[in-house]
Amino acid sequence: MNGARSLIEKRVDVLLWAVIIVAACVHMAVPFYDNPMHHLVSDMDRHFGGALILDDDQPMSILDPVGYQFCLGSILRVARWSDPMIAFYCGLLSTFTPFAWYLWLKECLPSSRLALIGYALISILPAWIMLYSYFMPETVLLPATALALWLTWKTSRHPDVKHNIFTALSWGAASCIKASVMPLAVCSMIWLLARKTAQPARRRVLILIAVFVCFSFMYLQGPIKIYTRSHAVVLMPPGDFIRLGFEGAGRVHEITLKMLLAKDGFSRPHEYHLNFVSPSVGIPTFFPFSSWTGTRSGTFNDTIDYTQPPSNYYQKVAMTFPTRLRMTAENIAYFFFAPQWPQEDLISERSQLLAVVRWLWFPLTLATIFLSCRKRSVNALLIIFWLYTLSLMFQQFNIMEGRYRAPWEGVAIGAALSVMALPKRSRS
Repeated sequence: MNGARSLIEKRVDVLLWAVIIVAACVHMAVPFYDNPMHHLVSDMDRHFGGALILDDDQPMSILDPVGYQFCLGSILRVARWSDPMIAFYCGLLSTFTPFAWYLWLKECLPSSRLALIGYALISILPAWIMLYSYFMPETVLLPATALALWLTWKTSRHPDVKHNIFTALSWGAASCIKASVMPLAVCSMIWLLARKTAQPARRRVLILIAVFVCFSFMYLQGPIKIYTRSHAVVLMPPGDFIRLGFEGAGRVHEITLKMLLAKDGFSRPHEYHLNFVSPSVGIPTFFPFSSWTGTRSGTFNDTIDYTQPPSNYYQKVAMTFPTRLRMTAENIAYFFFAPQWPQEDLISERSQLLAVVRWLWFPLTLATIFLSCRKRSVNALLIIFWLYTLSLMFQQFNIMEGRYRAPWEGVAIGAALSVMALPKRSRS
């Protein structure tokens, strides 16, 4: 009997590795078939321009976290602007991403076979495969988040100063790529600090200092930008018009941005006009079953005047409590069901496949809750996953988009596999 079970397990392992190897080949090939250089529009064009000129003085370039612009700029320069070489490096990064998550799964799951199942599942996520045909921050955020989680679990086993510092630096680096991963970083670091096998006080201080420095760098790179070409300094708090875009409850967001730029020893006023629409209000959330895109309507006109004292930077937005509740409920729907732009355009055939997969995340979340309650058991990963989920569902900073869900999907798969391995506790 044991021999038959062992034979079945070996065949399952072979099948899983076959899926992983085939998926890795697909990951490597997709950027050659659909090169990122062929999609230089909208956000992709902005990130491409920001990577070429890191000291660009355009407002959106100032507010974009510097991590991805630096990584993309490095890839472009190493690839020498060659389309095949760019596709090669994007393919390598795409292939490495599931492996990085596998490293974390091996640390956080009790069974190597469960980790291998997670590796195979992540390898075949179509949205992750297609993502690397675009210049988007999530292409670097996904492996960076996985490595930060891997280091977090390593540090929980080896709580010395070296591991703590590297973990803090890894979360700081991930946050410099995209701030949406910060709730996960905070939850993970709090878990490390609150463990019963806590480090001595001096080590805790070192951790907190490292985290503070890393997170401060992420925020300061937006507010303070020094332009070497124009010798100009602009002070801009991060996330300004993103927050006002949520509270304005408009479908289209038009911004007038006023600031002072110091050039040739003189401070001169400059005025920029920006216009953008979130994909969540432009693409049907419940496609293909409904054309609903939310209740936002009209144009929200916003003026941010950095020539005034900080207390007068922004116009006051009067958002009633019922409106805030409605916008929050819509954000929750966007989080679980919104298409992942730019991969999912609802026109190409691949969108049909992506539409099927994104309908799995909400049931998967409910299943983890149900199984955990049924087994009357919980672990650190599940707590971190639920807190991370709640922070994304109820955040009040921006209009939620499907692509913000990307790192969460990897954590969700890990949490689902983790709850399967939980021991069932009997009623006391």
